[in-house]
Amino acid sequence: MRDKEGKPVRDVRVQVRDLRDQSVDPVNTYADGSGFYKMVLHLHNTNAGDPIQVSIKDERSGVDEVKKIRAEFNPNDRRTERGATVSFGAEPERSSGGGLGGLVGTDEASSYWLYGVGGVLALAALGAGVAWFRHQQARAVPTRRGKKR
Repeated sequence: MRDKEGKPVRDVRVQVRDLRDQSVDPVNTYADGSGFYKMVLHLHNTNAGDPIQVSIKDERSGVDEVKKIRAEFNPNDRRTERGATVSFGAEPERSSGGGLGGLVGTDEASSYWLYGVGGVLALAALGAGVAWFRHQQARAVPTRRGKKR
């Protein structure tokens, strides 16, 4: 959920409903602080191919948008998670380099750096600990085994 500038929008009401099968109850949720939402619509194998309506509404910002998708899944495949992604608003700007896939202007790029640097520091500390332990073992006076004379 993003505004016209591509910034995340929070607390926007999202509703999902099956347009063909009226026995399936609509599901409501709200976007979190990052503009993300997740909901579960209880569908059966007979609902494969049904039109699904996803709508957002926010009185504060005047957002009122509706998108329609199809419930596309293989009714015979009960192991694969069935899901779809529906985005509203402008797409975020992607950074062109780095290969990390971070998003410009969001906390996601800094999260990659935080986890990356944290991981490197943890590995460095582990390596230093192993080196120190081996050094201490080498300095220790070897104990004599066997009978004393």
